[in-house]
Amino acid sequence: MEECYGSLAREIFALETGLSSDPDMNWTLSALDRFRLISNSDAHSGEKLGRESNRFTGPASYAGILGALRGTPGETQFAGTVEFFPEEGKYHLDGHRDCGVAMEPAAAKDLGGICPKCGKPLTLGVLHRVLDLADRATPVRPEGAPGFTSLVPLDEVAGEVLGVGPKTGKVRTLLGTLFARFGTEIAILRDVPAEDLRRVSPGLAEAITRMRQGKVSRQAGFDGQFGRITVFSDEERRDLKAGRFLAAAPMARTAPREPAPDDDAPAEPPPALAPSPAKRRAAVKVSEKGRRRPPTPTPAPAAGLTDDQSRAVATGARHVLVVAGPGTGKTHTLIARIRSLLALGVAAGNILAVTFTRRAATQLRERLAREDGGSDIPRADTLHALALCARTEAGEPEPVILSEKSSERLFALANPELTGARLRTAWKELSLARERLAPPEFRPEGIPGPELYAARYAAHKKDYALTDFTDLLEGWLAAMESGRHRPPWTHVLVDEVQDLTPLQLAVIAALAGRERAALFAIGDPDQSIYGFRGASGRVGTALAELWPDLSDHCPDGQFPLGRAPARSGRRGVSRPHGPCLPGRQRDPGGLRDSALRGPHGGRRGGLGG
Repeated sequence: MEECYGSLAREIFALETGLSSDPDMNWTLSALDRFRLISNSDAHSGEKLGRESNRFTGPASYAGILGALRGTPGETQFAGTVEFFPEEGKYHLDGHRDCGVAMEPAAAKDLGGICPKCGKPLTLGVLHRVLDLADRATPVRPEGAPGFTSLVPLDEVAGEVLGVGPKTGKVRTLLGTLFARFGTEIAILRDVPAEDLRRVSPGLAEAITRMRQGKVSRQAGFDGQFGRITVFSDEERRDLKAGRFLAAAPMARTAPREPAPDDDAPAEPPPALAPSPAKRRAAVKVSEKGRRRPPTPTPAPAAGLTDDQSRAVATGARHVLVVAGPGTGKTHTLIARIRSLLALGVAAGNILAVTFTRRAATQLRERLAREDGGSDIPRADTLHALALCARTEAGEPEPVILSEKSSERLFALANPELTGARLRTAWKELSLARERLAPPEFRPEGIPGPELYAARYAAHKKDYALTDFTDLLEGWLAAMESGRHRPPWTHVLVDEVQDLTPLQLAVIAALAGRERAALFAIGDPDQSIYGFRGASGRVGTALAELWPDLSDHCPDGQFPLGRAPARSGRRGVSRPHGPCLPGRQRDPGGLRDSALRGPHGGRRGGLGG
């Protein structure tokens, strides 16, 4: 310190330890005893902010924090740090990754720093350098120095419990439940009582309890390979996965919320009344492609709904469009449908709710978590968030995603001859063409036009390793259509369906498939007011073409004056029992035509909401 700062060294009163070391490692050097050791998070990504942090008690103010770090008596006191396990760092121990050799500094010194397998120099780790500087054999905590807490990131803990990677959809679903119920990650890891966590996931509660007690296994990183902190043994992880140790979360319901007939838990997915095995076999239908699928469960009517909402919620149809205007309880109906499916024994992990914004997804999860205390909840997210998750689950690195403004700036950079109104028009045309699945206009080679502008923009994204929101959907759609990604959900529910663009509708179609998953879509085609963003405005027609058995429901008496519920001329389609409101003639082709004709609609559901 003195060599670097000279006479100014006496002005320094705190040191940051960073991710590669913790206070224990620094307390092996007595020259550091006079300094407060603080730890700040890096900022590589939003979700990693705060994984290392400083704790204070008392009023929060600049003067108070400064005084606390200086050790000045006052209301605000420094209470220690929250630390990342340094063993997770990729240069903790000495080693040689190519040979799979890792060792403690003492062993490396005995070998003269040479790899015993290949004879090349070992890469010396952080611990080796610390011990070179140390003047103590073991750490000594200075008098008055606060302690520290070592935590494992919550997504890593959840991933170990579930037996999957920390960035997978299963983990994100569990984290959504935990955040909705308990608040922040730090609170969950440090403060939430284990018994409360156990109501959500016994396995997670056990893992966090062990971590809080320091009962962890540390597989240290070396030579560029990240380390790993675990709380369960290999045998325990196998038992977790098999359900023999502690049931992994999110926990699938094993019985409906109300007793099933004859006290038998219905199968997944069950019919309305659990029939005999012979009847179940007879009920299996054969799809157009010859695949066999189970019948769609028929939910029971939920409480707190109008008669029309109850009919929509309880329908046994496999593909459903509920046409409902603003203020008619669309979200309430959607949640009631989810609860009905859960009550029938459909596992939460088999249900997906697609919302238009992150805020809507969060609100839906919070409502389910709040009102279904202690139960697992289904996945609720935007298409763009789901696409990003599918991409990382496939093993691809998490991309750098451009905001819409940044995308437009990159487009301008790729096409410098476009300025002003020409630039804005060209960008809008390209954006709409992609959302509408329409190829850009072709012009002869060498003549600037939409196709050339699009190609330049794509090349710039590739050169800079950047991704825009539409790329996420296009990539996910291609993965599903090629069979590289197979969605796990058997029930797909879509809110604000009128705002889907053709690209987003194609993604929904790939998610559900013709026969793979049941579809429950709700919205009001006449309220589609974002056509400038690429929505088709005729989503009901498109849904009916994708699923000819589409059943439409129009809650009676809940539509704006002058608009009637949609009608359908298709056979076997359920219809509302009340009269149409005045202002539109009944039309046997109504669902495909007049009831869907109106302002163009659609806004892109995105990661940014």
